[in-house]
Amino acid sequence: MRPVSVWLLSDQRRYYTWVYEFIFAGTLLAVVTALTTDWHSPRAVIISLAAAVGVFCALGHAKVGSRMSEEQEAMPSPTISCYRMAERYWVLKEVAWFTAFVVSGMYPALVGNFLFILYPVWRKVHVETRKSVRLKPA
Repeated sequence: MRPVSVWLLSDQRRYYTWVYEFIFAGTLLAVVTALTTDWHSPRAVIISLAAAVGVFCALGHAKVGSRMSEEQEAMPSPTISCYRMAERYWVLKEVAWFTAFVVSGMYPALVGNFLFILYPVWRKVHVETRKSVRLKPA
């Protein structure tokens, strides 16, 4: 993950990091949804598309929440004392959702589960990389 983070912090990128994160997630969701949906069943189509859109929007929510938690952690005296619980709840809910999605066969939602389990790890790597890259003398 670190090489990707270093590239995202370089002058070679054209867009903000969040754009690339959304492109990655959207592409992955589109491929899995296209390959695993029974397109002959209107119900299956609605379920798969709703799961994919829900995952995409939840990723946006996660990104905002992560940034707010990072800001709280950086404050000398955080204004919200429970910000540390956000990641714990995040992991616990993803374990529960993983079980539900495996049993139900909701593959687009499983993609989201995979993304959401890895997202806190990615953010830590990216934030640490950003700090080390910005501290290096030019």
